[in-house]
Amino acid sequence: MVIDVRYTGESNDGFTNGKIYEQALLITDGSLVVLNDHRKSIDFDAGSWEEQFENLGVHGSARRKEGLYNKYQIINRETGQEAEGQYFVLKPAKDPAARAALMAYAEATDNQQLAMDITFWVSAIEDAGKVGEA
Repeated sequence: MVIDVRYTGESNDGFTNGKIYEQALLITDGSLVVLNDHRKSIDFDAGSWEEQFENLGVHGSARRKEGLYNKYQIINRETGQEAEGQYFVLKPAKDPAARAALMAYAEATDNQQLAMDITFWVSAIEDAGKVGEA
């Protein structure tokens, strides 16, 4: 079963106190596998992990399907490392609100090349959708 857990132990080289580690793997024998801050898989024996982690429940449960939450892991292509900071991922081919947000960004940015690229991209998506509707 895939669950989210919050680390409640002392911060160290591998785990940060209070941080939520998503998609930990709860094995049927009660053991737990968690990716630490360095994206290294760490195994905890059954019964040993409960003192260090708070079980937040099944990943993707009803409490997680709506609203703003950390759904995607962003990897920096140049370094191969997880990108620092917070990000919001849009999927304009499937989401009209994403296309509207991108067009608003294109209008607001000072980067004219980026604005033009976004406008062409969104227009192509919308044109492809009209072809599929015909």
